Amino acid sequence: MKMKRSLLLLFMLSNISLTILESKTQGIKNKKIAATQALSQDKAQEMVKHADIDHFLSQEATPSVFSVRSLRNFFTQHSPQPFENIPNLGQPKTSISDFQSSFLRFIKEEYNKPTYAEEFSQDATHVVEFLEISDEMNLTVDHIYVCLRLFYNKLKAAEALDDTVTTQLLNNLPILLKRHFDNDDDENDTKMDLTFIKKSSENLILSRLTDHHTQFRATPDLFISNLAHDLCSIFNQEQERLKKEVELNEYRERLRQTVIRFFETALSKVVWNPKAPEGIWSSFIGIGNGLRSLATNNVIKHMDDLDDMFKSLTLRFCYNVDLFGGALPLQFFDEVDHDLNNGLVLFLEAEEQDAGIKSKKDEIRDHLMQAKTKALAYVKNGIISQPV
Repeated sequence: MKMKRSLLLLFMLSNISLTILESKTQGIKNKKIAATQALSQDKAQEMVKHADIDHFLSQEATPSVFSVRSLRNFFTQHSPQPFENIPNLGQPKTSISDFQSSFLRFIKEEYNKPTYAEEFSQDATHVVEFLEISDEMNLTVDHIYVCLRLFYNKLKAAEALDDTVTTQLLNNLPILLKRHFDNDDDENDTKMDLTFIKKSSENLILSRLTDHHTQFRATPDLFISNLAHDLCSIFNQEQERLKKEVELNEYRERLRQTVIRFFETALSKVVWNPKAPEGIWSSFIGIGNGLRSLATNNVIKHMDDLDDMFKSLTLRFCYNVDLFGGALPLQFFDEVDHDLNNGLVLFLEAEEQDAGIKSKKDEIRDHLMQAKTKALAYVKNGIISQPV
């Protein structure tokens, strides 16, 4: 009887151990399956990235291919005269009315097209023309902010951005935006001008006492009441000026932040063409110099913002090098090495804003080294280690 109980207990323990073992084995299998699925998802995402870039580059698209209708056409299509000769163009109300109606036609007929984001990714002429027209019409910063924000939102829909478009924008926008930030450092503009109030009040009192002395003697109460009213008008005039200046500064800062976000988004989408390797490095340097031009024209005020843009440009360049660097000629790597070793790229020579981090220059070197190894393997052995 005891032996039967022992055998039964042993059998039950064996079943329990077997169940635990099967459970652990199944758990390991599930983890392996999950890891495999995660790896497959990562590979799939990477393949999608490659596919997006390949699709963008396979279009063989250039700004001339995506030649867009000039923005000026929307300002002249209802007028037999050239845009520059529209009557009363210098009058603010007429200018604003003309601009709003013409720009609205552009929004409805061009901007809202399903293909406009793709066209914008290859030709940003509309942005440049818009700022040129706004200069000619002397539009204020609030109109610039509203319209540039529309272009910024359209940029979000582009899957990639040709490097020539980024260069086109940076060659023009800093200069065209400069006038809106020329007086940005004058803190007195947003303070009550007490000197103006004091001098204006003194002149008014002196003038009234000199020219209306008889009235003051005859009806002093009325004289004082009228004088007080005019003094209040001086104060209200300065208060109104201050209010407008504060609103102007708010729109100016909104415009600045929109410009920063615009170029951060643009930099995150830049694609260089590996089939034209001779222009890649010079394009990278040109874009960096264009970003610095935003700072020299006071569009960007803080060094942190400029440094963030340089970082975004560097990371995007490294991404492109990782993507197709193995297919680039060795002369490309020699050119980059020469400029880096001789300190010829000035914005890469600046000290990093944050202590202890790897420099942008070293970041580029590390990615170039990996890509050059792949390029050498291809040249010597015909080994293609990545999609092109």
